[in-house]
Amino acid sequence: MPKIKKASAKKTGLTNSPKQSLKQKLLILLGLTLVLSGLFLLNKFAQIRFPKVNTSFNAAKTSERVGTNVFGPIKISKDLMRNANGTQEPERIVIPSSNIDINITESEVKDGYWETSESTASHGIGSANPGQAGNSVVFAHARPGLFYNLKDVRRDDIIYVLTQKRWYAYKVSEITDVFPNQVEVISPTKDERLTLYTCTGYSDEKRLIVVAKPIKI
Repeated sequence: MPKIKKASAKKTGLTNSPKQSLKQKLLILLGLTLVLSGLFLLNKFAQIRFPKVNTSFNAAKTSERVGTNVFGPIKISKDLMRNANGTQEPERIVIPSSNIDINITESEVKDGYWETSESTASHGIGSANPGQAGNSVVFAHARPGLFYNLKDVRRDDIIYVLTQKRWYAYKVSEITDVFPNQVEVISPTKDERLTLYTCTGYSDEKRLIVVAKPIKI
């Protein structure tokens, strides 16, 4: 019977050299390191809390209340519900310096909140009317065509408010930012004043308040 010559490991390549074995081990180790690093970074990324963006601002009608980041109905005090003593409600507001000229409608009270109009400025029913002692509160969304330009108002700017019979003029005396739960800015006052109110800040988290006092025209 003929003898079969055994194939050498060197010729068949079935046995790796020490250098090749070390290279393979290093590649495997490197691969495991990359996988573990990727898993670690993925876990960290998943724990990041991204800020919530207000996506409901343009809703046709919002039911959110003051205290949230959405500019919705405004909570009022029962002290605001009083007789207007024959004065007339505001129908239009003009701020020439900021290119604001929009109609005003009366804001009804629902469950203790003033509702916010989507197409006009709103006068809080129960707050003072122009020419009446007290706090006359007018508010609107901070969007183009409404109170978007209210952010450009400066001290001593003149504001005009029209009723059915006449114009009233006011000079801006105070501009401030408050949080939605600081409703004292729309509380009744003994002196005659006009308070304008809209949203401002990152994700509408605050409220821009413009206070103006009456002047003669």
